[in-house]
Amino acid sequence: MRRTAAILLALAVSAADLPAQEEKTGPAAVAELVTIPTSDGNTENDETPTPEPSETAEESTKPGVGTVTNSATEEEMPDTEAEKKMEDTLLAEDSPDDGFALSPEEMALLEEVAALETETTGTTTVDVAPSESPEARAEVGIVTNSATFEEASPLDIGGHVGVEYQQFFKSPLDSRQGDFNFSLVINPELSLEWEGEKLRNVLNFSPFYRLDQEDDERSHFDVRELNLLTVADRWNMRVGAGKVFWGATETVHWVDIINQTDFIENLDGEDKLGQPMVNLNLNTKLGTFSLFALPYFRERTFPGPDGRPRTIPRIDEDNPIYESSAEEWHTDFAARWSKTFGDLDLGLSYFYGTAREPDYVPALRGDEIVLHPLYEIIHQGGLDATYTIGDWLFKLESVYRSGQGDEDFFMFAGGFEYTFYKIFGTQADLGLISEMLYDTRGNNVLNPYEKDLAAGFRLALNDIRDTELLFVAITDLDDGSTTLSLESSMRFGEHWKLVVEGRGFAGIPDDDFPLNGFRNDHYLQVGLEYHF
Repeated sequence: MRRTAAILLALAVSAADLPAQEEKTGPAAVAELVTIPTSDGNTENDETPTPEPSETAEESTKPGVGTVTNSATEEEMPDTEAEKKMEDTLLAEDSPDDGFALSPEEMALLEEVAALETETTGTTTVDVAPSESPEARAEVGIVTNSATFEEASPLDIGGHVGVEYQQFFKSPLDSRQGDFNFSLVINPELSLEWEGEKLRNVLNFSPFYRLDQEDDERSHFDVRELNLLTVADRWNMRVGAGKVFWGATETVHWVDIINQTDFIENLDGEDKLGQPMVNLNLNTKLGTFSLFALPYFRERTFPGPDGRPRTIPRIDEDNPIYESSAEEWHTDFAARWSKTFGDLDLGLSYFYGTAREPDYVPALRGDEIVLHPLYEIIHQGGLDATYTIGDWLFKLESVYRSGQGDEDFFMFAGGFEYTFYKIFGTQADLGLISEMLYDTRGNNVLNPYEKDLAAGFRLALNDIRDTELLFVAITDLDDGSTTLSLESSMRFGEHWKLVVEGRGFAGIPDDDFPLNGFRNDHYLQVGLEYHF
């Protein structure tokens, strides 16, 4: 009985420390049900002011049961003489060796009190001191009364809309082209997720639409993603239209062959069309094995007669030529193995099917010479790797291709990026980039970078606006012609992003296709995006 009284006393003392609330819950509610008689015989809660602690009072070895300390700011002394007498008696009679063991009746009482607190407050088990404020309890996830935890929605909606303005600084080579251009972009992204007993499923949908002021070909719609992704412990499968990236270097991505390039979006080739696929990825101790079946081919997009920048002669994408009699319905296959060895990331890939980069066949359309794209059946083996040593990041991409043109050929891109962290005592990082680009075919219409050196820098301010800037110059080591690229972005507010891009061309020879068509197409592009 003495220990039962001590338990009730502890609950009453703890309840006295709670802040006053309109609705008493938890220990406060218990304190109203279980009260300690006061010195005058009343059963109401004693509101006698707490006496000042004595400077010679010894600290109790049982905190939480009326702890007595030398500081008036810590837990206070018992409120009444009856409480003090009961506490002293219990502390004197309790043996340290018995561990303050509870009888079955006392355990039942504590369980009943705990159930009463949960029922009254609707809380989950969270370690919060009784003296903390309601605001502090809310910060750690306490839900009171009728409130419930907010469940994560299985439907995620995001994406962006934006406007872009392009300004060209020289007169066009073709009179059908203009000096400036406006366009509108809409790119929502939706995903619906649900889980079974052993599998997680995600349905992804990302349509893309651009409305262009000048170029009818650049006004286009595409389904970037519409696929079902099924994820298990050691494998995952994607069925439908999707995007897959392979690559390591900064300036080119020759191993990235699954998706077709959406060339009317940007000259850098990084915008991709959605590719129908069945993709199985197996995660093993030997690495990740990725298998692809690609049942439908996507033709590369090209600017129309009014589009700028574009090649001269222009490419007539409406009249493609296929090596395969199945044309765009030829089924392609690809496989990739990747694994991390410490600081080395390594990938090996193989592709068989319709080449994503077309060759070109001249043709006469009316009184205009145009180029028809020719899509051949190829075999391609690829290697990509990155290796990190301290502040150095080394990058490599290489491919060997057969079936395109009269001879097999080899392409190589490799270099490094060295990063200076927190430059000039700020949070900004500066990375210096250098890469060598090489193609055994020499000067050819498919690849303008047959023996070129790329150099540039990447600046990341690491500020609240996530400000970044990338500048790269690629110079042909034979004729000195140079292409310049600038990309910069900055966020402001919660949803807005400013994107600035620029392209420049210097010393381009008249016969250097396809760059010769761009030699007057220096431009600056400013985009404003709203992300949701």
